Amino acid sequence: MHEKVDSVLPLWNAWIVLALLSVIIVTASCPDQEFYLAEEAISTRVTKMGFTSLEEIELDEGKYEIEAVDAQGSEVEIELDAITGEIIQLEYEHNDDEMDE
Repeated sequence: MHEKVDSVLPLWNAWIVLALLSVIIVTASCPDQEFYLAEEAISTRVTKMGFTSLEEIELDEGKYEIEAVDAQGSEVEIELDAITGEIIQLEYEHNDDEMDE
């Protein structure tokens, strides 16, 4: 009886190690939201960049998505990194031109 238990034990240990590694990898690839900039800080940053009429500030998969109006009066969707606040993408609504930053 002990021989069967002893032969299965290394297999169970391997499964446990793989499961723990999976958790570590997933955790490392999904930064904690405690490091994300607050919505108010993002709003202030976007306003200082010259955008107005900020609407629908949404947090999605590590980035903020904001609908706003630029200095020329064009509607734009802005994507910002939730940790750094840097612009990832600008998408103009009126003609669907995209500008990657």
